[in-house]
Parts: sequence; structure tokens; C-alpha cells
Amino acid sequence: MIETLQWISQLSERSELQYESCEELWSLLGRIVSDRLASAIPVSVAGVVAWHVRKEMEYVALLPSGSRFLVPPRLHLETVLATSAAPDDLEAILQESSPLSPRSVHAFYQALTEQMLHHLHSGNAFLWEGIGLFEGEAKEELAFTFTPSERLLQSINKPFDAFSPIALPQDKAFDDLPQRAIDQEEDLTKIPVYSVRQVFPVEEPVEVAPSSPLLEDEATDEVKLNEAPLLPTEDLLPQQEEEEALPPLPTFPPELPSLPEEEFMEPSPEEEEGACCASEDPIPPIPTRSHSQRKVWLWIALPVLCLLLVGGYFAGTQLLSRPLRKPAREKTVPAPHREAVAPQDSVVVAPASEVVEEVYITIKKGDRLADYAREHYGNKKFWIYIYLANKDKISNPDNVPIGTTLRVPRPEEYDIDAQDPEALARADSLVTAVRNQL
Repeated sequence: MIETLQWISQLSERSELQYESCEELWSLLGRIVSDRLASAIPVSVAGVVAWHVRKEMEYVALLPSGSRFLVPPRLHLETVLATSAAPDDLEAILQESSPLSPRSVHAFYQALTEQMLHHLHSGNAFLWEGIGLFEGEAKEELAFTFTPSERLLQSINKPFDAFSPIALPQDKAFDDLPQRAIDQEEDLTKIPVYSVRQVFPVEEPVEVAPSSPLLEDEATDEVKLNEAPLLPTEDLLPQQEEEEALPPLPTFPPELPSLPEEEFMEPSPEEEEGACCASEDPIPPIPTRSHSQRKVWLWIALPVLCLLLVGGYFAGTQLLSRPLRKPAREKTVPAPHREAVAPQDSVVVAPASEVVEEVYITIKKGDRLADYAREHYGNKKFWIYIYLANKDKISNPDNVPIGTTLRVPRPEEYDIDAQDPEALARADSLVTAVRNQL
């Protein structure tokens, strides 16, 4: 396993920064990651690892021996491989919190991601103090295991530190809570180990449909037709001239009266000679467009023109009747003034989150925990949470000494909601479990 001194020395060589600067940035980055995870904010290191906090509600653990334990709510640290879509704002936060220049912080962060990927691909192990242990696997794809540190898990589960698994009696059923089988009692407090592995998409083979013989025959015929020699253009020219010489047929030919056969007369010799002369020197008629075709196009164009005029008229009236709107003036918001951070010798820690004031009560004569639960939570059943939050001061919840100062936990610490039937059922289950222990 790579020791911390060796790890920081390698970071100094990669980033070309001094050892002391890398040591400060490495320690500051660990505190930033720990604080953000304790606040249930997702954290991602570019291209390497991503963490997010997942809440698990209470459940009944079943052991092979038949024993049952009531496991309180817990916050779990889920660890996955960082993707391009995962948010990565650690570098920006590190630049705001460090007195070093942004260029130096960028060089350090880039060297950190490269060094983590190098050692994980090489199968090396390194410890990030306060975060956890990374153990790489020597494979082509990125694969490693991550074991979070006990200190990190304690900071994440700080709202539920007062709770611990409670043994349940065998003669009572807790059907309102989910049940889960475990192998041994040590699994309830065991630190999880996360296995992270890069998954590549598998390309599915594309099936090619077999071509039918009918299609193959048609394709062959088309190829043959394309390869056939074309007719010479000299043979086509006379035919085109004959088609151009023919006069166009009228669209609506008039009906001619049929003549009897007796009225046909044989042509005279003079007419035959004139016909022969006419055939020697043929004059092709000039193709002209018939009068009926012009009328048809005229009747088609007139309605279209009328429709365009009417449509333009209505569109113009609509635009003129619409009231003009004055453009709204844009409100300019002054940019927030950002005070320059003066460089200091020590590392500046990121600003702490807003501290919520705790509520404390002092027991007087005749006071009960149920009365305070009704006052602060809206239902007396939630007195069990005041007792569990002050378990070190209360030996008997039914007889609290006068003058004892107790802390009233916030409702969001234990999902307290007087309108939620599940929250009331959980409170009843905890009351039953505590009564059985007293």
C-alpha cells in the first residue's frame, strides 16, 4: 500500500508544486469531501469515483438463530464510478478555499486524478486519510474496491448516533416494519466494502435478412437492361422530326356529319398533279397552342389570384387591429460584490453551513415527556424520540427528575410528522421495544 508521504511526493512531482503546498491541498480536499458528504451533498472526483448518501429506514433483522433486532434508520454511502454526467465542482471549491493561485490548484487537481487512475489501473492500494481505502485491480478496465473510513461513516450518521440495534421479544410481532434476513449479528455494525467496476456496452450483432431468389432475378434483369447497347441517335432523329411536324390535335374536336359513300368523287388529274407537287416540297405547320387551352389556364389562375387577395386583406386587418405592446424594460440586477480573499499562511477552510439552534427544555413539577411531544411535534406518541435523544440523562422515561435539562430533537432528524400514519406506527414500535427493556 502506498503511504501518505509517498503519495504526496508523487503529487508534487506530477504537478510541479512544492511538497508543503501539495500536503495542504490534499488535507484541505479531504475535509471538503467529508463535510459535503456529512451534509448529504453528492461528491465526484472527475473520471474516478462518485459518492452519494442514501437513507435507509428502520427494519427488523432476522438471524438464523431466530433472534430479532430492531435496526434504527441509517445513512449509507453509495460508491459508484464517476461518469461524464456526474457533477464535479471540487476543483472550484478548492480554488475558493485555498490561498494558492487557481493555476496551482488546477495543476494539483489534474495531477491527482491522473495519479489515482494510474495506481488503480496498476492494482495498487492507497489510503485517503479520513475518507477511506482504495484497492485497485490490475485490469484493462477501471476496477477497484473502496472501504470507507469509520470516521467518515460516523460523521454521515451523526443524526442517528443515539440509536443502536435493539433486541426484540419473541412473543410480539412487528408486521408494520419490513424484515430482512442477515447471517450474523456483526453484520449490523460491519463497515461495508464497495466494489466499483467499469462496464463497457456490448455490441449486438446485426442480423442480415437473406435475399429472396425473386429479388435476385429482378436485380439481374435490371443489370442486363442497363448493359444493353443504346439505339443510335441517327435513327431517332427522323422520328422526332416527324412528331414535331404533326399538328396538335384540338382538345374538343367538332363532330363532323358523316357523308354517304355515293358523295365521294374521284379526284381530277389536275388535283392529282397539285397533290404530287405538294408532297414533293412539304411545309411543316407551326405548332400553336389552342385557344381552349388558354381559357382553361385563365379560369384556373383567376380563382387562385382572388384567394390570395382575400387572404392578404384579412391578414392585414388582423395585424392593424392588434394593439402594439411596448417592450418591457429589463431589470438590471447589480452583480454581487465579492470581497477579495487575502492570502494567509494557513489553509482557509470552506465556510461552514448555517447552524440550526437546538431547543432545550427543563423538567418542572408535573411535566411529562408526552406533554412536550404534543407541544413540539403535534402528537404525544413522539415522546420516545425525546427520550432516545437524552438517553444518557433519563433512566426512567416515566419519572424524569425535576430540573433536568433535555434537548428536543428536530423533526427532520427522525422523520417526525404527526400527519403521517407510518411515522406514528414507527413511534409505537419504538415505544413497545423500549417498554420491554425497562
